[in-house]
Amino acid sequence: MLSWAIGLIAPCNAQNKRNVKRAKTTKAALIVNINTTIVDEDNRPIKDAEIIASEGAITHYTNKEGKHHQNLLHVRS
Repeated sequence: MLSWAIGLIAPCNAQNKRNVKRAKTTKAALIVNINTTIVDEDNRPIKDAEIIASEGAITHYTNKEGKHHQNLLHVRS
């Protein structure tokens, strides 16, 4: 019982975060290369096929061979 009472009287610094140093984070860039070929059921390329990404924010089209190439830059924090 005495140790419990001393615990109530003693100052507690568990929430004191003024002197806590935080680790610095660096941002990393990642380049993603996407190469696709859009074909139909008979494996024939589909020209001018619409490719929609990012919930409609990005729209691209395939070439006459059904191919599409995209480079994306992704920055991680």
